[in-house]
Amino acid sequence: MAGRLAPVVRGMRPPEVWETGRPSLRQVWHYAAYGQWTGQGTVGRILGITYAVLVTLPALTAGYYLLWVLERPARLAAALVLAVLCVLTPPGAFAAHLAMDAARALLT
Repeated sequence: MAGRLAPVVRGMRPPEVWETGRPSLRQVWHYAAYGQWTGQGTVGRILGITYAVLVTLPALTAGYYLLWVLERPARLAAALVLAVLCVLTPPGAFAAHLAMDAARALLT
C-alpha cells in the first residue's frame, strides 16, 4: 500500500520554484498523453488527457502569460494601458460590465 501511495505523495510536494523552472506546455501535454502514470488507451489516460485539454493547458497558458506580463514593469504598464483602451470601446465596456456582474454574483 505504501508503495502505491509514494507517487501520490511525491506529486503533492510544492515545486522548487526558486531553482527549478516550470514545465512547458508541450511537456505538460506529453505527460498527459504519454507519461508512465497509466497505460495507453485506458480510462485513466482518457480522463487525464481530457483534464489536460479542458483545465490544465488553458489555466497554465493564462498563468504563464500573466507571469510574463508581471515580470517587467514596462510590460505591466503596457498591459494596463491596453486594458484601459479596450474598456473605452463599446465591446470592451460591455465585456467589463459582464465581468463585474459575474464577480458581484460570485461574491454575494
